[in-house]
Amino acid sequence: MNDQEAIVLLKSDSHEAFEYLYKVYGGQVYNFSKLYINSSEDIKEVVQEVFVKLWEARSFLREDENFYLSSPGILSLTARKKHLMKTSINCLF
Repeated sequence: MNDQEAIVLLKSDSHEAFEYLYKVYGGQVYNFSKLYINSSEDIKEVVQEVFVKLWEARSFLREDENFYLSSPGILSLTARKKHLMKTSINCLF
């Protein structure tokens, strides 16, 4: 399976395609999140949230687009949001 095949299958609610994308990109999402977040537990939450959002938005994915090119927007927004929330909470106390 490649990314384009996985996207087509994911749009048809394939859990196998979702697992493929998680196995291929989960580590990259984790490593990218480390740029913004220090806590491994928070990073794991970001990874989970990114892939939940991917599942929820699966019908909007484009087969002709590289998956990795469509994921950084979701990823960076999620990681930054988590970082900002953590920073804001810490500033209150």
